[in-house]
Amino acid sequence: ELPLPPRCSRGRARAHVRQRRPASLERQAAPPGKRMRHGVKAVLAAGALAPRLGRAWRASGVLPDGGDFTVYVGRFCFDSDRVAGKDAGSLEFRLRGRFASKDHDTADGLAAEGVARHTYGPPCFGPCETEGNLYLVVFDDKADHWPLASSHWNELTCDNMLGYASYALPVTGLDGVFSRTILTHERANPSFWHLALVGCGIEVEVPISYDLHAQNRRQGWQREFGVDERGALQLQHLAALLFLLAGVGLWRASRRATSAEAVRTRPLLRLLFLTVSFSTAGGACLALHYDVVAITGAGLGACRVLGRVLVSAARGILALLLVLTARGWAIFYSPQEGARRRLAMFAIAAGILARFACDLRSSELHDQGSSLHVYDGGPGWAVLALDLLLFAEAWRSTADTYRHETSDDVRLFNAMLCFASLLSFVIPPAACAMAPAAPPWVQAKYLSRTEVASRFLSTLLLCVCLRPSRLDAMVNARLEEGLETLGEPPDDGAPGGDSGASDREAP
Repeated sequence: ELPLPPRCSRGRARAHVRQRRPASLERQAAPPGKRMRHGVKAVLAAGALAPRLGRAWRASGVLPDGGDFTVYVGRFCFDSDRVAGKDAGSLEFRLRGRFASKDHDTADGLAAEGVARHTYGPPCFGPCETEGNLYLVVFDDKADHWPLASSHWNELTCDNMLGYASYALPVTGLDGVFSRTILTHERANPSFWHLALVGCGIEVEVPISYDLHAQNRRQGWQREFGVDERGALQLQHLAALLFLLAGVGLWRASRRATSAEAVRTRPLLRLLFLTVSFSTAGGACLALHYDVVAITGAGLGACRVLGRVLVSAARGILALLLVLTARGWAIFYSPQEGARRRLAMFAIAAGILARFACDLRSSELHDQGSSLHVYDGGPGWAVLALDLLLFAEAWRSTADTYRHETSDDVRLFNAMLCFASLLSFVIPPAACAMAPAAPPWVQAKYLSRTEVASRFLSTLLLCVCLRPSRLDAMVNARLEEGLETLGEPPDDGAPGGDSGASDREAP
C-alpha cells in the first residue's frame, strides 16, 4: 500500500522546471485542475493552440534539460477488446537524444535493506532504484490510479508516481533512438489513458525529443479517433449538409417572394442567412479537419480553430436573432427600451466570447480529466447565466404577445419562437448538467450531437417563421383586422409601438 502522496517517505519531491522548458510544453506540463481564468485569454491563445488542436492523438515535443521533471503529455480513450486475443489499440513511443545511464542492481530478490531490487511489474516496473531513469508513465481512469495521482500531482515522488501507475516503461539510458510499441487491452469498458513523461534525476547530454501516437486498431477507418470522438467526422459532415440545405431552401423561398428585394429589405432575414452561412462554414471546416485526421492521423489545427470560431459566432447571431424576433426592432429604436437594449447587447457579446472560451477548453486535446467540464469556471457560469437571461427575455416577450393576440397565424408564430428559444438557450446547458450520469467515454458524443441538433432545429424553426410568404400572410391577417402592420420602424424615425408582433419587420 502506498502512503498518501503529501507525506511521501521515499525519494525526493520533483519540482517542475518550467524555466527550462520550451514555450510549447508549458500547457502540457501544467498541473491538473489548472484552467484558463479569462475567456479573452482563450481567444488570444487560439492561434498558439492550433497545431496541438489539430492532432487526432499525436504528441511530440522536447523534454527539459535534465534533473527532475514531469511532462503531462495527454490522454486517449482506448476501446475495449471484446474479442479474446484481439488488441484493442496501440501506443507508439519514440525518443531521440542522449542521457547518461546509471548502473542499477537488477537482480531478483531483496537487497540488504529488505526492499526489492527489480520488479517486472508494479510497483517498480523495472529497477526499483529510480534515480537516473526516464519513465513513460500510464494511468488508467480507475479510482486508485489517475484520480488519486492527479489530486496530489505536485507532491508525488518518482516512487509514488510508479505506485499509482497502471503501467510504466523505464528508459535507463538513451544514446540515439529508443522506440517501443505498446499493445493495449481493456476487457470491460473503454478507458482513458493518461500519459506522462517523468524524469528522475537524469543528466541530459543531447536534447531529448519525444513522439507518441495512439490508435484504436479495431475501429477501422476511425482508428485515429478515441472512443469519445468516434462519429465526430460523420456528425460534422451531416451538420454542414443540413445547414447548407436549410440555406438553399430559405434562399429559394426568398427568391420566390413577390418583391425582388425580398432579402435586402428584411434585416432579420439577412441575419438568418448569416447564421446559416456561419454554421455551414463551421461544420465544413470541422469536417475537413476530421477528414485529414482520419487519413493522416494529424488534422488541420487552424481549420479546427476556425470552425470553432464560426460555430460560436453562429450561436451568438442565433441568440441575437431570437431576441430581436421576440422583442421586435423597438428594442433598438424605442427610447423606453434603452436599458433592455444595453443589457441584451452586452449579454449577446459576452455570450459569444464565453462560448468560444468554453468550446476551446472543452475540445482541448490535452485535457487532464476524463469527464467534461464545459460549464465549469468563469466562462462556463457566464454562458449559463447569459443563456438563461436571454431565454427569460425571449420567453417573456413572446408569451406576452401570444396572450394578447387574436390572429391564429401570429399566435402560431409566437409559439414557434418560444420553442426555438427553448431549444437554443436551455437544451444544451441541460444536456451538460445531465452528462455526468453517462459514462465518460460517451459524454462528448452526447453533448456534441445535442448541440448540433438544437442549433439546427432552432435555425429551422426561424427559417419557417421568417420566410417571406409567411410574413406576408401575417401582414394580410393583421390588415384584415384593421391593425398596424408588423414592425419595421416608421420612415420618419418615430419609435416603434409596443412589444410583440407589431414591432417585427414588414416584408
